Amino acid sequence: MNSLTKSVPDRSRMHRRDNPAQLDWPKGLLLTMSPPQILFLLDGTLFVVAVAAWLVPITGLPLHEWLGLALSAIILVHVVFQWNWLASALKRLVKPGAWRLRVNVVVNSSLFAAAIIAIYSGAMISEVALPEIGLVPAVNPTWAHVHGISNLLMAFLLGLHIAINWRWITGVARRLGAMRHFGPSRLGSSGRDPQTSAPEGEL
Repeated sequence: MNSLTKSVPDRSRMHRRDNPAQLDWPKGLLLTMSPPQILFLLDGTLFVVAVAAWLVPITGLPLHEWLGLALSAIILVHVVFQWNWLASALKRLVKPGAWRLRVNVVVNSSLFAAAIIAIYSGAMISEVALPEIGLVPAVNPTWAHVHGISNLLMAFLLGLHIAINWRWITGVARRLGAMRHFGPSRLGSSGRDPQTSAPEGEL
């Protein structure tokens, strides 16, 4: 009786083996994610770090400065990851009816510029992070004003960026939630969704 019991396969383990998303969270899920879903997690990380950097009264100045430097690295990874989309978007800008794409490109480009200015101006007034690595920026009160204005502009453009892409964001979030619970086999052979795999204006 015991030998018969041991020979019966564990259906739950077999199901988990057939669904990488359920093998090892989050490693299994990452193996089944599409590029837009990876972009979603990258954007989410970027958003959390940016918001934490703005909460200076809570984080304190040292952490604020280090988060700003980390933000520059995440932005670089984001741009590299989306380089093909950027090249494709520039080619499609002249096509009739691509107004949403044009708006998104303008917002995204402005957001990128505001973020770069905010990070650079922040480095120019650094009191903790840069001095700790042996770099002492020149004191110039103008950079403090530039830093404040660029941060406000960055916050506004980030909110606008989220509003424009809200449908894409919620679609990818639902897809990730479904993959977490059911695995890609319940969602199709590739685990992708036409509404979340090719957003027209997402950056």
